[in-house]
Amino acid sequence: MPDELNEINRLASISFQLIGGLIVLWSIDSNLGVIKNSSLIKMLTSYLKGFFELGKTQVIKVDFLQNESHFGKAQIRHTKKIESIEDKIDYIQEQLDFVENQSKELVEELRSDFQNELLVLKQEIRSCKKTLKLIDRNLSDISIGGIPQQVFGVFLVIYGSVISYFVT
Repeated sequence: MPDELNEINRLASISFQLIGGLIVLWSIDSNLGVIKNSSLIKMLTSYLKGFFELGKTQVIKVDFLQNESHFGKAQIRHTKKIESIEDKIDYIQEQLDFVENQSKELVEELRSDFQNELLVLKQEIRSCKKTLKLIDRNLSDISIGGIPQQVFGVFLVIYGSVISYFVT
């Protein structure tokens, strides 16, 4: 009869240890799902596949980032032949008017570009705030949500170890 009880205690001990370990693994797996949208099984299979792909040829692709820059506009103007002082004064006045119009256009273009960039930055700030709120919620789910399962799993492992100590 005592051998039968010892065998039952050993089975109970190993069962508690396995169940406790599986509960801890389940909690870690759920945390990985929240953090990386992955699971322990996927990570383990990709890790094992990495050993078998060592001799295979690997291809690395490089994408180039193209920067858009604004350099200005080229314009060609034709003027009449300048013969008198009045023509020179008219020519200088035309040049002044031209420069004034160009500077007004440039200022308006810069204002428009600035407003567009400001709108883009505001949208990116809103997006970052949403992402930060999501990360904060996920971190609180991970740090607080999984603690009872992990504590219970560790308790079962310890309890199973204690039982196995007294059985032998």
